[in-house]
Amino acid sequence: MTIATRDECRSVLERIIRFYNTERPHMSVGMQIPESVHQQIVESAIRRASSGYFVSSVGPTAQPTILWE
Repeated sequence: MTIATRDECRSVLERIIRFYNTERPHMSVGMQIPESVHQQIVESAIRRASSGYFVSSVGPTAQPTILWE
């Protein structure tokens, strides 16, 4: 394979990267496709955020009762 121009090189690299991230299973993520793993992580974070997971259980702090002069 000969790549004649910079644009052709960019196009070939984009296809390789797209294949690597969207079609090729990876051992490091349990033979899943990185794009699906990323999507699962995002969906999990959205579920936690919408379920109150990130809401603090600590109530508001009390207002000071003594004023310093």
